[in-house]
Amino acid sequence: MFIEEIIGATIVTAIAAVSVSGYRVFGISIANVISVLLILILAWKNGLLGGSTIGVSLGLILGIIGVVTPIQILAFAISGLLAGATNKLGRIGVVAGFLVGNAIISYLGTGNTVQVLLYKELLISGIALFFVPKYVQIDIEGIIENMSGFVCPCCNTLTPIFNQGGGEKTAKEFNIPLLGKIPIEPALVQSCDSGEVYASTNSKTATGKIFAEIAEGIISKDK
Repeated sequence: MFIEEIIGATIVTAIAAVSVSGYRVFGISIANVISVLLILILAWKNGLLGGSTIGVSLGLILGIIGVVTPIQILAFAISGLLAGATNKLGRIGVVAGFLVGNAIISYLGTGNTVQVLLYKELLISGIALFFVPKYVQIDIEGIIENMSGFVCPCCNTLTPIFNQGGGEKTAKEFNIPLLGKIPIEPALVQSCDSGEVYASTNSKTATGKIFAEIAEGIISKDK
């Protein structure tokens, strides 16, 4: 999961950084705060390899699309590496490692006359890191299998068009209930496009009854 986590986090953060690249609050770059926070989180959770990998990959992507400068790419890489190397000291060690990395690049790149990444940006990201939970518990009510066959609009016959049993297999693997299987149905698509609640306007159809059973299953679990 490590490589997938890095790739996914890099892409999502790069998109977020691009979308806010033109925004500054009191001179603070929102894009830099988001980017640094991600590097700090992965350095804290995955150590030297996580910090250096996300620092380099995120820096390169943001550099290619023009959000950061070449020296900032280097700052992300070196600071991420040092943050990961000091993760044994906890959140404080990670933040300190990143600050040291930024100071080194600022000194080597500009003679310390200009901060590569503003310390107030790093301070905000560092404070935010302390609010990131170490573990997050997510309660999954159950699995809903989507596109489970196709309902013919003429004869209402349900025809399997994909391999069957995926929902049951996943539910059994993770020991959670399979709440229902929703098929592809033209009427369902039309309801979504028109903004109608399909389960209300088509409650007597086979698919409408499936929606009702799913809702009842979720409600009964919460009681």
